[in-house]
Amino acid sequence: MTAPVAGGFDVVDRGAGRVAAGGVLDERGADLLHGVALALQGRGHRRIEVDLAGVRAASAVGVRMLDATRRALTAELVLLHAETVLPAPGVRPPPPG
Repeated sequence: MTAPVAGGFDVVDRGAGRVAAGGVLDERGADLLHGVALALQGRGHRRIEVDLAGVRAASAVGVRMLDATRRALTAELVLLHAETVLPAPGVRPPPPG
């Protein structure tokens, strides 16, 4: 079941820890995503998938904040479709397969 989250994010599946992002990944969006990821981790998720297919653009600040979120979590943060919006070093899409 999908539950909307402010800022262009939807929690697609709370049970599986999947999030879909849309719009622009800027400072505000990255901060909201950080909060959603922490909440999912707090619910016991060891792996959180973020689908970036709906993201049209990402600011440098948003990319840095997303990378900081990845480092702050004890859960694994997997970025799907990241190659089109996250060209920055240190923030990489998951390997194929």
